[in-house]
Amino acid sequence: MRGLADILRLEDLSEANWERIFQSYFKTKNVKILDIGGQTKLDGINEQYNSDIKKISLKLSVNGEDKEVHTFIKVPMDSILHDTNGKLVMTFAKEIFWYKEGSVILGSKYPELKGISPTLFHGASTFQDDFVSPGCCRKHCCFFAWCLCTKKEQGIMIMEDLTKLPQPYQMHNKIKILPLEHTKLVVDKVAHFHGAWWLLLNDKEIPSDFPLNQAKIKDIYAMKTPLGFEAMIRKMFQSSFKHFGNMRIARGDDQVKIDVMLKSVKNMAKAVSSEFLGKNDNSVFRTLLHGDFPKDVKFIDYQVSNIGHPAVDLCYLLYSCTDRQFRDQHLTQLLRSYFTIFSSYLSPHIPDISFEQFYQEFQDRRAIGLVGGVLVMPNSLSPDQVTISGLNWQSKLEEHRQKLFLSETSHPSVKELRRRVFDMIDEFEELGIFEKYIK
Repeated sequence: MRGLADILRLEDLSEANWERIFQSYFKTKNVKILDIGGQTKLDGINEQYNSDIKKISLKLSVNGEDKEVHTFIKVPMDSILHDTNGKLVMTFAKEIFWYKEGSVILGSKYPELKGISPTLFHGASTFQDDFVSPGCCRKHCCFFAWCLCTKKEQGIMIMEDLTKLPQPYQMHNKIKILPLEHTKLVVDKVAHFHGAWWLLLNDKEIPSDFPLNQAKIKDIYAMKTPLGFEAMIRKMFQSSFKHFGNMRIARGDDQVKIDVMLKSVKNMAKAVSSEFLGKNDNSVFRTLLHGDFPKDVKFIDYQVSNIGHPAVDLCYLLYSCTDRQFRDQHLTQLLRSYFTIFSSYLSPHIPDISFEQFYQEFQDRRAIGLVGGVLVMPNSLSPDQVTISGLNWQSKLEEHRQKLFLSETSHPSVKELRRRVFDMIDEFEELGIFEKYIK
């Protein structure tokens, strides 16, 4: 049976190639495609921000038995922004690696990780080889040269459609706060994910012949960002803070407090972007991060996974999906639940770790919650489809954020966005986070 690496685009999904895909998946040549349904788009506003997503249902015969298969297909977005992002951090190939190798191998060793992700029928990317042997320009050149020297990624992922299972999953309504029981399920699952990866990254309890090794994982997931990329992220934080300042002026906040917030932004943006990109490695808790929105207790997106502190994932979740009232009531409970599971992986090797140590490290990194307010919620809670394309994509993105934060509108999702942003600002002010970054 021929390899499947040549099936890279939606246009490649001919009847013959569908048969090849399912022959490989079901491990039999006795597969016949009976019917291929039409392509449909993923429902919902801004559910396709990172990838172009389609759904296709098929009827097939496998060893004489008729089956209906519902697929969820991801391909890279066709825009300069997404082309650039893919070239810089190889998001698509990284995700394919997790589905094809990481989840399968770790799921066989750690039962808690088995079934953590949807079933993958097929995945291929032209960037997969770049993990191991990056070209010279990736090692030495600046942001712009890196992008010019790298060809556009082609790739495809074909997974099961979780909404069509006998017990179907549903997308959470993002305008609503994630319920406590749901949040705890996600936090506990993340703890197992972090714990298993911590053992692997620190070479603990791993057989010498284990298919995944430290060198390979660090080559894949250590964020290899070129000159200028981190500065671009810092600029996004800083521009959003200008909007936050104007929002606070309109609310009638004390100007002295607004000035403190604005003076903190430079140092805070530098610290948060560095932590978000996994640049800091001075913690015993350092592990592989999930890196994107967890949906229900199946984790779907792994496109920005990298090695870093667990607080990045936890803050990402808690500041994207909850509000201040929720965090005031449940944060310590959730962190204790997380630490109980995560530390069970670490404690045989580091017996003196404590919740107090972990809690302090979380508090030291709590400003990472800015990622939710600046990078996630303006997209996830936007009432309009965010379509960022063209050479001036940065200015378009800035205009989009300015409209959301400052325009006069009564749209429920925009009102919820502003409420959560004010929640975050007031919380950071009360915790002394802004003052911390002025020093």
